[in-house]
Amino acid sequence: MESKSANSSLFAIIKNKKVQKLLLAMKSGKFDVIEPVVKFNGGVGYPALSKFLGSRENAEEAIMILSGIGLLIWDIVDNIVVCPHCGSHKMLLKTRCPSCGSSRIVRGAMIEHLECGHIDFEENFKGAEGIVCPHCKKTLKSLGKDYRTYSFLYRCMSCGSVFQSPKIRYLCDNGHEFDDNNITIQNVKAYRLNPEKKGLLEQITVNFEDLLQPLIEGGWRAEFPAAVPGMTGAKHDFTFASWSKSSEEGKNPPDLVGALHMSDSEADATDVLAFWAKAVDVGAKRRVMMTIPKMSEEGKALARAYNIEVIEGKDAAELQVKAKELMRRIIENERKEAAESEEEQAKPTEETEESNQT
Repeated sequence: MESKSANSSLFAIIKNKKVQKLLLAMKSGKFDVIEPVVKFNGGVGYPALSKFLGSRENAEEAIMILSGIGLLIWDIVDNIVVCPHCGSHKMLLKTRCPSCGSSRIVRGAMIEHLECGHIDFEENFKGAEGIVCPHCKKTLKSLGKDYRTYSFLYRCMSCGSVFQSPKIRYLCDNGHEFDDNNITIQNVKAYRLNPEKKGLLEQITVNFEDLLQPLIEGGWRAEFPAAVPGMTGAKHDFTFASWSKSSEEGKNPPDLVGALHMSDSEADATDVLAFWAKAVDVGAKRRVMMTIPKMSEEGKALARAYNIEVIEGKDAAELQVKAKELMRRIIENERKEAAESEEEQAKPTEETEESNQT
């Protein structure tokens, strides 16, 4: 049996339209790997996914949810330094003398006189007769024997120290300063579908846009997920809600509300009662509960008593086929009732015309 946290995570997936969109894309092979991009202004981002889902926030939320239930696994492909205090990746590097801590350091190509050991910048070795040591005044002729060169070294103008690597201090754009001992490394990750979770992907991928298409084509308005205000003042969450074309937007209660129950355990009478209470509060005319994989017999009996239609499916694909067929029947019945109503309205007119002819 799944834990409450697992059920909560699955419910978050069903409620989140953007996550469902990504799941369907992954199922079709559109996103084999979610690749990161690192930019100075934006930090670590996933631009292809952000574009697909409409915003960076949507992309990050989808990755967080799907990683949380193990559908996505990651590989470290890079890393960046971020501020240990605020997490900012925007920072300046400040160099310091490792001996005295002074910031008064200069960098350049240097020469070392091997005999006397003097090290200085190249320009200070230049003399009228060629390379001359500024310390002992000897002329240096042979590289490797008299002297050697360094492409660059640092010199502290405060204490005179010469060194290869300065001490680094970091200053982030929020004013926090720290050194190498306190840096935080943020791993840059690429995400891909966990091959061990392909079964779960098949189970939870419900295409509600396709499922509700018969209603939408019939002129109904549909929301998925939906938050509908009730008569008590509370706002209730449904997997979807739909209003017929005759309903005035924002004023009429939904003509149909639906809830999806997904768990290793059966949906039971408690689940039915909770759904019924919400549906009644919002004034829904028709109610449908969809369950993966099934509902208990006690739950079905209560659903029948409360006039709730139940659709069971062993997985999302089977559930979607059954639910879509229900939507078709709803539209067909609506059209049939409209035709019968027109016939009834036409009868008095025909009788009046016959009476007038008499």
